[in-house]
Amino acid sequence: MKRPILLAALLVSATLFTRSGASLVDSQSRLAKVSVLRLNREVKWDSRATPRRLVLIALEDCLLSIDGKSNRLEAGDYKEVDRGSNLTIDSTGSRPTQLVLIEVLSASQPLTIGSTTLASHEQLEDASDRNPTLLVAVSSLRLNDVRHLAKEDEPWKSDHLPTIKLQKGQAVWLKRGIHRLHNDRETVARFVTIEW
Repeated sequence: MKRPILLAALLVSATLFTRSGASLVDSQSRLAKVSVLRLNREVKWDSRATPRRLVLIALEDCLLSIDGKSNRLEAGDYKEVDRGSNLTIDSTGSRPTQLVLIEVLSASQPLTIGSTTLASHEQLEDASDRNPTLLVAVSSLRLNDVRHLAKEDEPWKSDHLPTIKLQKGQAVWLKRGIHRLHNDRETVARFVTIEW
């Protein structure tokens, strides 16, 4: 029989990914707090204990129960959890389950969340002038990021940004603007974006 444990205790010890010795969320800390949860057993948590909305991104297959309704999440799937919901997370195999937990600290509009899979050498062009966007890696990836500097209806004017290199579960904030992301690896790149 699995014994429930409190998720709040896990949050204290959850890994916050860093880059160059600084937290990835420093520049956007007013928007979100990003953690990775590694779960070895069933977790039961009453999210009424926190005043925040959550976004969960599965890095491995798992089962979620939100207010008694079961959801199976496969790696790369995401689920929003409203404040005040009762949440249970359960791994589906013998291995520990990992999820990225995003605590939404502030949002002036509904979040836009999308899951993307880019084949080898495939490119994604975002055709809107975006708000701050968090990119969460579901697989290890390396993306060339080119940002459009001109207005949306003008010819493309490139601003080459540093290559995005992330391991599974790591995250990075994208600058505002139209981005062209190119997977320059021989493997598939999978990620989730959350636009504020």
